[in-house]
Order: sequence, then structure tokens, then C-alpha cells
Amino acid sequence: IIEHVPKPGQILSKAAQNLACKGGMLYVEVPDVLTIGRRPLSDNILGSLHYHLYSPRGLITLIEDAGLTMLNLGRVVEPSGKITLFGFACTDAALNVYAAEKTI
Repeated sequence: IIEHVPKPGQILSKAAQNLACKGGMLYVEVPDVLTIGRRPLSDNILGSLHYHLYSPRGLITLIEDAGLTMLNLGRVVEPSGKITLFGFACTDAALNVYAAEKTI
């Protein structure tokens, strides 16, 4: 939902605080800026309800600024034609636990 709020960094920072207390991983899925120009002008697939579209670097920066580490980042073309970025992130403490358990 972070594409629908004016200040997504605040939500991600709060998520990072919760993850730091409980461990775990964050999954994020957002509209990719590459969708622009690849759809007809009459298509409102990105809609007026989106405050933000993301590039891979922009999403990684937002995640890192919130105190998280991006573990995996991918891109997919949805059946609707929208291009989506998705990824998993966690705190450094959780990353150390996952690495020690060799689960990533």
C-alpha cells in the first residue's frame, strides 16, 4: 500500500521497528515506473490514487532509509499489463539470524 500514501517512509520505518522487536521479513509490492508509456493514454491502470511509482533503485533507497536491508528484488509483468516491483526486506539483526541458520 505504500504507493497510496504521501509518506511511505514513515510506514516502512514503523514496520522496521516492529520487525526489530519480533524478527521476520517484510514483503513489498509496488507499481514500477516502467509502466508509464507502455500503456494507452486512455488506460488508468496506475490510477490517480497512486502517490508514488518506483524504480528498483528508488525502492531500495526507501527500504534502506527505513532501516531495512533488501534481500531480493524482482520485476514482473502482471496479466493487466502493469509492471510491478516486488521484494523481501528485513532488519540487519534478522539477516544475521537467517544467515546463521542458512535459510536464505
